[in-house]
Amino acid sequence: MTAEEEVKPLKIAIIGGGLVGAFAAVTLSRLPNVSVTAYEKSDKVREVGAAITLTEGGLVTLEQVFDLDELEKILYRTPNNGHITRRHWKTGEYLNEPHSKSPKYPKYNHAKAQRVLLLDFILKHVPEGTIKYGQEVKSVNVRQDGVAIHFANGNVTKADLVIAADGIYSKIRRQFTNDAIVYKGAVAYRNVFDDKIVEHIPGLPDDVTVWIGKGSAMFMTRLTPGKFNVAAHLRDPPEVAANLRWNKTTGDWGKKRLIEHFKDWDPLIGQILEVMPESIAFPLERAPWLENLVVGDRIAFVGDAAHPTSGVYGAGANMGFDDVWALYRSLLETKYNLKKALFLFNETRAPFLKRVEKQIEIDQQIGAKYIGTAETDEEWKRRVEHRGLSAKWITDHSVDNEFEQVRDQNFLQLFVDE
Repeated sequence: MTAEEEVKPLKIAIIGGGLVGAFAAVTLSRLPNVSVTAYEKSDKVREVGAAITLTEGGLVTLEQVFDLDELEKILYRTPNNGHITRRHWKTGEYLNEPHSKSPKYPKYNHAKAQRVLLLDFILKHVPEGTIKYGQEVKSVNVRQDGVAIHFANGNVTKADLVIAADGIYSKIRRQFTNDAIVYKGAVAYRNVFDDKIVEHIPGLPDDVTVWIGKGSAMFMTRLTPGKFNVAAHLRDPPEVAANLRWNKTTGDWGKKRLIEHFKDWDPLIGQILEVMPESIAFPLERAPWLENLVVGDRIAFVGDAAHPTSGVYGAGANMGFDDVWALYRSLLETKYNLKKALFLFNETRAPFLKRVEKQIEIDQQIGAKYIGTAETDEEWKRRVEHRGLSAKWITDHSVDNEFEQVRDQNFLQLFVDE
């Protein structure tokens, strides 16, 4: 009996065609006897975004679907095996790091990629015609026989399973939660430009470097091919943040804002900012993370639609890839029994994501109560070094191990005691 004969046909609709939605389109199309369609509200692929971090856990997941040697062509690997280098905000002095173990295989070392190139790479593997552009989904209606999908143009279609991958502002999530997106108090300023613009500057970093100051941070890294990335997080008032959009440049105002803010920092930062082209800027925002990633055994939330927070340890996209992979394995394991599959998916992802959300809160308290209360620069440095880089357990998380543990612990319930 073939795999196609063992499972009933399944019609899957994906809402959103960004990184995670496109990855879902590739991955779920590999399932036997399925029909996959993704709906993206933009009329075409959006050429936006700056750099994406690919973590150890994320690269392991991507290797389940792609050839990493092929992906390697668009990745930037640092000389120090992907580790982030932290420097003092004013002196540029390197801060000591607690021992950080590298992956067993170098191919899983953290890497950087241009978001545009990563999306193009994923889209090349999406079956032709799978993503429908210019299709804005307005709402969904869960019924006993499936899900009715309502579009802004008045059209309606039906699917057996809906994957909500429509990002931090997900209409589908807010249809069921009515949550509010709130400003986190910081704005991200980002830019990717030709590295030839800054090659003449002495001391230009080759690693992923972050200068840490009280309430602000500056990130810099090279990217492949021949690009340089600058990203800064600044505390801006809500009235400033409200006027910023991820798809619009800040013009002279944004560049002057950065130069003024970082004028007393490590002089290397100022030298780079002086020659850098204009940047984009957008508010870092969040909403409560979903405690339950499924609705009515018919809808699964993945990516920022499920865990809506900008800037999560550089792991946001990777967690979205893991969401999709957990769903793929759950569907395959249960032969499309959606109740069992979505139970497996939810139990694999929801507890882990809850721990991540809790860690975000803890780290905010560490910043306010421990690092931020240092009275001298020397004490501040000691505390920063003592805290170290958080989230190693997040970026190295194995979704396969988590899935198999959940499957084993619930095997009787899923496959025997029916």
